[in-house]
Amino acid sequence: MNNTAEKLNNELIEKKVAVEPQRTNNPHLAIIMAIVANALWGASFLASKYTLLVWAPITATVIRFTLALTVMIVAFPMLGFKIRRLSNVSELLRVSLIGLTGFGLLYPMQLRGLTYIPSNLSACLMLTSPLFVILFARIFLLERLSKWKIVAITLGILGGIILLEPLSGVRNLHPLDHAFYVGCGLTLLASAALASSVIITRKSALELNTASLTFWTIFIGTILLLPFSFFETQPISSASNLLPAITAIVFLSIFCSVLCFLLWNRAIALLEAKQLASSMHLKTPVAILVGCLVAHEPLNATIVIGSIIVACGVLISQKQ
Repeated sequence: MNNTAEKLNNELIEKKVAVEPQRTNNPHLAIIMAIVANALWGASFLASKYTLLVWAPITATVIRFTLALTVMIVAFPMLGFKIRRLSNVSELLRVSLIGLTGFGLLYPMQLRGLTYIPSNLSACLMLTSPLFVILFARIFLLERLSKWKIVAITLGILGGIILLEPLSGVRNLHPLDHAFYVGCGLTLLASAALASSVIITRKSALELNTASLTFWTIFIGTILLLPFSFFETQPISSASNLLPAITAIVFLSIFCSVLCFLLWNRAIALLEAKQLASSMHLKTPVAILVGCLVAHEPLNATIVIGSIIVACGVLISQKQ
């Protein structure tokens, strides 16, 4: 009887190990994954600019994620990645929440906010997402908050503000303009939605492998965004804009969607959310540097200083 009980217990442990990703013995690998993902997402700002020459924002996003889903369906089996079905209500609920927060709420609120405030102010407000990550991780995951994490996040926000200051158009806005506060409020809610998706992803990674989690969250997110695209008015564009837009949408689909979400979801599965929060700040300096190199935007001392401060924040975030 004891042998039978012991055998059943061992089988349960083996199944649990097969499902739950283990903490990596090399945390630097998870950090590298997060940095690469956020660096590519930084490059996505310029790529998205080209897609908006042909498609409206949410329509472009739906096309991007639909193409990404197609790539995953075709490429994942060849790469040995398995997409398994959602097996229970708990998995479906968590994946749906990621799709809702990380796609269905994030994109409509952020894009709608952009109709009221400048894009550089929107980017500055989105820098608050790591703060929400740490706050939510402390509340819902009971992760300990060290002084180094606070310093790291503070440096990230400071660096981002320095980077955006030369480009800021906020001074031209009337301080009592109702639309201004609506835009800021929507953007902050989008930032909180992004942070929520990170926290939920951390829990979902204990049930689903990275490939399945990536596929199903993008799939559900695309379904949630699709209705919004029907109400958009598409821009009037010339034939010369079509090739750059298609090139950009392919880059956004393969690299900034499939690859980035695979890396990011895996990194979240391997490390605590608070350890990855500061890497989210990399998007801002990368976006500006890519603009300098590709779109020939001016590179000045402010950009260099801001980038260095953000990089220091990422390094400090790894201290316990």
